[in-house]
Amino acid sequence: ANPVPRATVITAKMAAASSLLAAAFLAGTAVGALLTTAMGLGPFGEAGTWGPFLIGIGVALVFLIAFVNLGLLVSAVTRSPVSAMVTLLAVWVGLAMILPKGSVVLSRLLLPVESQQVIDLQKGQVRLQNDLDLGADLVKLQKATPGVKDMSMDEYFKQKKANNPAIGAFEEAQAKRKAEFAAMLNANLDRIDAEFERRRGQQAALARTIARLSPVSCFVHVLTELAGTGFMEEAAWRETKSRFKQILDREIAPKMTMFMFGEVTYGTMGFDRNTQAPKLPPEVVPLEKRLAAVWIDLALLAAYGILFFAGAYVAFLRYDVR
Repeated sequence: ANPVPRATVITAKMAAASSLLAAAFLAGTAVGALLTTAMGLGPFGEAGTWGPFLIGIGVALVFLIAFVNLGLLVSAVTRSPVSAMVTLLAVWVGLAMILPKGSVVLSRLLLPVESQQVIDLQKGQVRLQNDLDLGADLVKLQKATPGVKDMSMDEYFKQKKANNPAIGAFEEAQAKRKAEFAAMLNANLDRIDAEFERRRGQQAALARTIARLSPVSCFVHVLTELAGTGFMEEAAWRETKSRFKQILDREIAPKMTMFMFGEVTYGTMGFDRNTQAPKLPPEVVPLEKRLAAVWIDLALLAAYGILFFAGAYVAFLRYDVR
């Protein structure tokens, strides 16, 4: 018999729908956790699992409430249940399918980056040119070295067995030239890789920024980082790969002593082939660092829920019931 304020009605609708969805979601999550534990899968046996799991549940609840508010907003601005359903379906397709995928396509159009195959071809050309330049330089060195330039192949190796000092000086000069060319090659390859990573990082950042226009993308960004499959884990893997390359360059490459005389290459590897390669365990990204990488997504997800409810609140207050 007493009138109910519209503000109370819209707030009660939001609270009731959110509570029902939250209860169903929490019940299903609890049953799933119990079943996996009873089956012996032990999803929570590893250290550091509970924290991301509980945070993920909280983020999922915020995501559900945001879409409840989106439904209220669409319902408040439409006139019939059919139009509301069609509008919500179109919005869901746009937010969950078109925008996340389209952000990648749009970022590639705005910031085109060569493919990995093109970069590999560029690096292969740099290596080939470096080898050609090194070979030409060693030929000049051989022709300019007194006591070596006039030797035949057989005489050269006979004098090498006899420890001819001229050959020792020639090999020392070769090693110096090879070190210079190797440093130049590594610098050029590192420059290509750094430029490629920089441009690809810019492209990925642009795609992620565009995708954040959708709360679905924000939700996915947060969960992938919590699950250890996001950008932070990829960056840690690349850092591990870089450290592995540095170990190879420092521990193995310097031990390879190869020399040239004419068309013949000779030398020794200088290391045991049976020695196991160094093992670098994957770097574990701390939870705090992963959360710091997605704080914008967390803030936007909460902001979308507030914005949708504010829109529904205002639209419902202005709704003409006639």
